[in-house]
Amino acid sequence: FDDGVGNVFEIVIQLGAILAVCWEYRARLQRVAGGLLKGDAAAWHFTTNLLVAFLPAAVVGVLTIKTIKYYLFNPVAVACALVIGGFIILWVERRHHTPRVHAVDDMTVWDAAKVGFAQIFSLIPGTSRSGSTIIGSLFLGVSRKAAAEFSFFLGIPVLMGAGLLDMYKMR
Repeated sequence: FDDGVGNVFEIVIQLGAILAVCWEYRARLQRVAGGLLKGDAAAWHFTTNLLVAFLPAAVVGVLTIKTIKYYLFNPVAVACALVIGGFIILWVERRHHTPRVHAVDDMTVWDAAKVGFAQIFSLIPGTSRSGSTIIGSLFLGVSRKAAAEFSFFLGIPVLMGAGLLDMYKMR
């Protein structure tokens, strides 16, 4: 899988994940798309939050991907990330969790930005994108349901952007 076939396989898997999320949330995505066309404030707020959360990891990823691949794509770095990530998950799960944000629509732009900065950790190989956003959200006071839901929605532009960038490189 070190050749072009392996790279295409990884892209197809990412696109499959995007399609699964889009299918699961198709009604919500249709409402948001329709709301954007009608100028609905809630649809614009939701879309703005996704864009704000998407940008930090996108910018850092584009600027550092070669360095990350050079220094961190090795078994030791990935294993360390998995172990450290596991301890972080245990620590966050054992903390007292009193959510102040109970639904995705209740998130502020600042909440979305903080989740976006938490997503930067997923650039480290061995770190889950959804794990970093969900754990970051829980740490910031977002309910489990809202954290998971926002992470899935956030995965759409992130995985789509990564897939398109990979397809462009593979052209």
